[in-house]
Amino acid sequence: MSRKEPSQELINRIFQKAGIGTWELDVENGSLYWSPIIKELHEVAPDYQPDLESALRFYQKGIHQNRVRLAVTRAMEQGESFDLELLITTAKGRRRWVRALGEAEFRDGECIRVFGSTQNIDYRKEAEEALQQSEQRFRSLVQNGMDMIAIVNAERCFSYVSPPVIKALGYRPDALIGVDALDLMHEEDRERVDQLFKNLPPRKRTSISPYRYRNADGQWRWIESTLTNLTDDPAVNGYVVNSLDITDRKIQQQRILESLHEKEVLLSEVHHRVKNNLAVISGMMQLQAEDEADDVLSVKLLDSVSRIKTIANIHEQIYKSDMFAQMNFAQNIRMLFNNLMDTFQYDKVLSVHYDCEPVELNINQAIPCSLMVNEVVTNTLKHAFPGRKKGLIAFHLSEKNGYVRLKVKDNGVGLPPENDSSDCKSLGMHIVRTLARQLKGECSYHSAGQGTEFSIVFKKVNSRGSSDAMNGL
Repeated sequence: MSRKEPSQELINRIFQKAGIGTWELDVENGSLYWSPIIKELHEVAPDYQPDLESALRFYQKGIHQNRVRLAVTRAMEQGESFDLELLITTAKGRRRWVRALGEAEFRDGECIRVFGSTQNIDYRKEAEEALQQSEQRFRSLVQNGMDMIAIVNAERCFSYVSPPVIKALGYRPDALIGVDALDLMHEEDRERVDQLFKNLPPRKRTSISPYRYRNADGQWRWIESTLTNLTDDPAVNGYVVNSLDITDRKIQQQRILESLHEKEVLLSEVHHRVKNNLAVISGMMQLQAEDEADDVLSVKLLDSVSRIKTIANIHEQIYKSDMFAQMNFAQNIRMLFNNLMDTFQYDKVLSVHYDCEPVELNINQAIPCSLMVNEVVTNTLKHAFPGRKKGLIAFHLSEKNGYVRLKVKDNGVGLPPENDSSDCKSLGMHIVRTLARQLKGECSYHSAGQGTEFSIVFKKVNSRGSSDAMNGL
C-alpha cells in the first residue's frame, strides 16, 4: 500500500502556520515570485511585484546583503544550495531576522530557476541574543567580581574555581582542581563546615559562618561563604560555594572589641574609685556623728551618710555587673534597705516584703530613684513605729508599657495631718519632690488607713537616653 503524499493545500497550510513563505526566481525571464507570507514579512502591499535587485535591497547593507548576493550567484552558477540567517529592513523601516533557504534547478546544464523559502526568526534571534548577553554578564561577574565562586563535588574536591581566587588567596584556579577543599581549612573549623555539606539537602542553600582558610603564602584568611547543594543538577553536579574574604573586617572587629574591653575596664575602675571615695567620706561622717554631743546634728549627719552610701552602692553594683549602662533596680532596693538598717543600727524587728520585678534602669534614673527610696525608708525607720517593737514595710516595683511604678508602704502610725505631702516643708520631702521632678514623674506620699504609702510613676529611659513609647499605664 503506497503512502499518500500531502496535498499542496496541506503544505500551504503548514507553511502558513509556521510563518514560512515561498519564493521563486525565473532565471530565463528574470521574474521573481513572492508568496503572500513573504510580502507580509517585508511589509509590502499584496500587489507588490518584486524583482531580484529590489528583493536584495531589503537585506541590510554590508555583510548581510553581500552574503545573500553571493549565495544566489553560486546557486545559479554552481548549483549550491544555501541556508542563511540574515537581517532585513522592511518597507516600514522595521529590522527583522529571517532565515532564507534556496536551491537551483538546471536543464541541459543551464540554471532555469532558483526557488526556496523565507521565515521570520526574529523572536528566536532576540531570545538567543538575550541569552548570550546574560551569559556574558554572568561570565563577567564570575571572572571579574569580588566573590570567589567554586564548585565542589560530592567528595569535597574542587571541580571549578573562579579567577578572583588569585587575588583573594593567591592560588591559580587550575591549581586547585581536584584538591580537597577541606584540606586548606583550619582544623578547628573543618568538622563544622563538613557537617554543613553532609546535612544540606539537594536544591537547598545555607550560610557558612566565618572560617579560616590557608592562602598560597601559608597565612590564614577569614572567609564567609554561601553553600548551595546542586549535586542533582547535571549541569553542575556538585556544591556551589560563593565566598568572600572578610579578613580585614574581622581584624577591624577585633580591634573594636579590644578597644571596647579597654573602655569597660576603665569605666569599671572609675565606678570602683568613686564608690571607694564616697565610702571614705561616709565613714568619716559616721564617725563624726557618733562623737557628736548634739543629737539633732548627729541625726542629720547620719541622714547624709545614708544618702552618700546610697550613691556609693549604685556605683558598687554597676562595678560588679557586666552592664555598665544599666542596673537591676530590684536588687538595689534590697541592698539599699539592708545598708540603712546597718547605718541606723535599728533595734526593731521589721518584716520586709518584696514584690519587685527585675526592672533595669540606667544610672541617670537609678541614682535619683535610689535617693528617693533612701529618704522614704529613712523617714519610716525614724517615725513609723514609735513605742513598737515590730513593724512591716513592703516594696513594690513594676514596669508596664514603658512606665515604672514604685511603691513603699508601711503599717506604722501614718502621717500626722499637718504633714500632708502637698505642703510638708521637711528637708526629706523637699528632696523627694526635687528627685521626682528630675525623673519627670508623679509622686504621692500619704496615709492610707493604717500606715503610710509612697508612690511614684515615671517613664523609663533606655541606656542611650531615648524614651520608650508610651501606650498608657
